[in-house]
Amino acid sequence: MTAEIIPTQTNQLATAQASRLDLNPVAAYLAGLRSKRAQTVQLQALAKMAEIISSGQISDPLALDWSGLRYSHAQAIRTALAEHYAAATANRFLSAMRGVLRAAFLLGLMTAEDYQRASMVKAITGETIPAGRELDPGELTALMADCENDPTPAGTRDADPV
Repeated sequence: MTAEIIPTQTNQLATAQASRLDLNPVAAYLAGLRSKRAQTVQLQALAKMAEIISSGQISDPLALDWSGLRYSHAQAIRTALAEHYAAATANRFLSAMRGVLRAAFLLGLMTAEDYQRASMVKAITGETIPAGRELDPGELTALMADCENDPTPAGTRDADPV
């Protein structure tokens, strides 16, 4: 189930600040990141969250009024991310959102109270199977069966115990 976004508030999140980069919290947040790679990765995360919160209407994070984001929006974003991404990826997205909210507060675009509330969404917890662990007999049998059912050369190669 995808998180429901409050429609009346979604339309209010489109912004005229996109043309004023000096007042845009996304631009301020990205400018503070250490590398061009980090900027690119977090910009993509912010674009995905802009799509989530605007129900697909806004894909440019610079065009979203992040200062209008409230706890209900942040929680809806968290819920959608938890449904579609691994915990580490979703938490990276949430970190970007918190960074933009902080920039909005520092630029004087939102109150301290609104910033604190919106940024207080909890991290997503998840479980990752450790790499290099010992397989139990059932897992090994299932892996070998998959290899035997794979008609490609990779199936033969992977089934070879050598």
